[in-house]
Amino acid sequence: MLSARLGLLGLALLLAARVNSPELMLTYGVLLGLMQGTNGVLQAGVYAYYFGRAHLGSISGFAATLMVADTAMGPLLFALGFERFGSYTLTLALSSLLPLAIALVALGLELRQQWRSAKE
Repeated sequence: MLSARLGLLGLALLLAARVNSPELMLTYGVLLGLMQGTNGVLQAGVYAYYFGRAHLGSISGFAATLMVADTAMGPLLFALGFERFGSYTLTLALSSLLPLAIALVALGLELRQQWRSAKE
């Protein structure tokens, strides 16, 4: 599921630089929608599975804080990329590399439960 989510994100970022028709715009929207849908599925169970339920609120809150911070940094990085390169194309292509690389690595991972609270 993680590989699918990151692969969809990487493909959406690559496609964003090439959207020039209604069909590609629809495809871009579908990729983003699927990516966000898989994100919701992953978040629903992953934190509880790997960290237990005892501190689920703290862990989810910290993760939400990181996501908000990342969301705030995105426009800055894209603005710097536009200023440096004159378009968003290269910035979008470069930003797709990390999710695509992690998606490939995640395919080979065997994720296991790391630790559990003794109270659960």
